[in-house]
Amino acid sequence: MSPADFVFTQSSQRLQALLRRNYQQGNGAYGSNTPIKKKSGGQALRLALCLMGILLFAAGMQAQVTITSPGAGSTVAAPIHVTASAKSTHAITMMQIYLDNESVYAVRAASLSTSVSASAGSHHLVVQAWDSAGKILKASETISVGTSATTTVLKEIQQWTGWRTCGNCGNTGADGALANYSMVRGISFPTLSGSSAEFKIGGTHPFADGYWYFRQDTVSKAFKSLRYEFDLYVPSGLQNAPQAIEFECQERLNGYVYNFAWQALYPGDEWRVFNYTLKRWENSGIRLTRFTAGKWHHIVAEYHNDPVTHTTYHDALTIDGVRHPLSIKHAATRTTSGNDFTNAFQLDLNGTPTPYKVYVDNMKITYVK
Repeated sequence: MSPADFVFTQSSQRLQALLRRNYQQGNGAYGSNTPIKKKSGGQALRLALCLMGILLFAAGMQAQVTITSPGAGSTVAAPIHVTASAKSTHAITMMQIYLDNESVYAVRAASLSTSVSASAGSHHLVVQAWDSAGKILKASETISVGTSATTTVLKEIQQWTGWRTCGNCGNTGADGALANYSMVRGISFPTLSGSSAEFKIGGTHPFADGYWYFRQDTVSKAFKSLRYEFDLYVPSGLQNAPQAIEFECQERLNGYVYNFAWQALYPGDEWRVFNYTLKRWENSGIRLTRFTAGKWHHIVAEYHNDPVTHTTYHDALTIDGVRHPLSIKHAATRTTSGNDFTNAFQLDLNGTPTPYKVYVDNMKITYVK
């Protein structure tokens, strides 16, 4: 039983006793068919006010913000990982994080999970929410930030020299027919940064794929947070051509593979994540809205991994500013290979197969270890 339900039940029982006490007159009995005496207007008003107070109090307890991480009074490393949820008698429309009275994050959802930068020392953390009736809810706590964790930012990866491919390695088991595919860097149109990359696929084999990856410097620790983002442009006339568009980061660390892969699957319009251990794609519950042709779209995937429990976590997917918090986790996979860190991009042909191309710009990886 929730605290609000408990209060409502206890208060209702008290109200029942009050009603019995006020209405038992002569031979009359509350709940019987025996006539009772009419009560005064003052007594009726007091009873109505009592019941109203109970209902308002119970409703108030149902509306709240709960901060689940970090704990109040705790000492954490920067960036601060904040997890919170909100509930009310009306739908939650927005949540916002304030650190030392400054807004640092906002999301149109009833829950949030994100990392917030902060300097060492004491900080006042507030998580505020709004519901559809305009009601404001908030929770606050004081925390301390210790030594900052190391943050690494890798920018404009689509421009870098050293991209690789491995034939059909994008297929399970690295087998199957090969597509014709290519990557061209230094594209001046379309572009946002001044230099995008063209990824192109074709050929005569249905459902073949093209896979490109970049081997980054080896990371010797697990990721407290990992953010992989880029801008995607689909040319006019090709908005329905793909079978799927995929992207991933992957870390091999101390005998385990932590795979963070996403797939925009066109048949069925699903966003799916890859279970590397079971070698299968799984529906994330997020519906794919196909990318509008002739327009740039911003994609952000957030992850982290746990080297103690050997677990991969998908924390969120953001498409064009709409963030979808997630709590998807998979067991890491044992490996005999050495430590390694890569990011990748992949195009899949449909059953026709229909050739197509896309452009990628502002590809960036940000991680904290």
